[in-house]
Amino acid sequence: MNNIFKVEGMSCIICKNTVEKTLNKLDGVKEARVNLLDNEVFIEYDNITFEEMAKAIKDAGYKLLKKKNDNKKEKAHAWDEQG
Repeated sequence: MNNIFKVEGMSCIICKNTVEKTLNKLDGVKEARVNLLDNEVFIEYDNITFEEMAKAIKDAGYKLLKKKNDNKKEKAHAWDEQG
């Protein structure tokens, strides 16, 4: 499974590297790549929950958000605060 999540709190290359390293060392995360300009992270994962990833990111000093899940056409800035 893969998804793109929003990350709050990143402002520099060190933040980017911290988020990637934090996620990539989790069991169940196959790959995590941060887009610093959009403050988003692409994560390929299996056998790990969003909540587990969000906790790891929170412990590193950032906030992981996922898109709101509704039946309407998704808006570009519709993000849920979870984790």
